[in-house]
Amino acid sequence: MSTTTEALYQAGDKCPQCKEGLIEKTDLGFECDECAWNETVEVAVQKAEAARTRVGNYRFKPFSLRIRIETPEEGEVLLQGCIIARSNNNSPHFQHMIDGINGQLEPWRAARLQQELDARNA
Repeated sequence: MSTTTEALYQAGDKCPQCKEGLIEKTDLGFECDECAWNETVEVAVQKAEAARTRVGNYRFKPFSLRIRIETPEEGEVLLQGCIIARSNNNSPHFQHMIDGINGQLEPWRAARLQQELDARNA
């Protein structure tokens, strides 16, 4: 989940209107050095935010996933996969998944450990 949004334009980019001039940064936003095109920073940031979730007429909609784990062993396998995926990717979603899976597996682990300790002491 990104917490920063960069403007769609940067100083030195080609003008989106005339395609000849270069964009210059001004106090209020951006303008072209060749034509009358200009845009405020606020509008540019709104366009950049929309561009993150839109392609043509398609708009990406946020979603959630629901996974059903039938056995603790399946949960352990999923946990191992998430840990490996987290090491290859910096997405915060993996840490949330790891925390959630661990939260579900902890009671099972505690009960299993207690059973093993009881068996050793018997």
